[in-house]
Amino acid sequence: MVIKKKDPYRFFKIEAKELLVQLNQWFLELEDNPKDKTILNQLFRAAHTMKGAARLVGLKNIGELAHLMEDLLGEAKTGIHPITSNQLDRCLQSLDTIERVLQAINTGEDPHIDVSATI
Repeated sequence: MVIKKKDPYRFFKIEAKELLVQLNQWFLELEDNPKDKTILNQLFRAAHTMKGAARLVGLKNIGELAHLMEDLLGEAKTGIHPITSNQLDRCLQSLDTIERVLQAINTGEDPHIDVSATI
């Protein structure tokens, strides 16, 4: 009898993929409406969810990227600092990096890749 090892990321991969789709869509909408509170709130909640889910499964790199987005979005949604096009670019780069980590998980590679260049 062969015992198959369960994928510790199986539920995270599903949730992260859905969150990536939403985040990408909302960031593109935010480019046209950078002060839209509804979009900012949606983005903030999705980034917060991504951060928590990643940390739960030990993916600190994704957690750090999501935390960066959450901080930028938090300041924008409260009006402390409006989000700039440079910050939007950084957030989109973060999403690309998160996608690379997910691809590593799907191909059996080490998902704990260095993301410091993105941060």
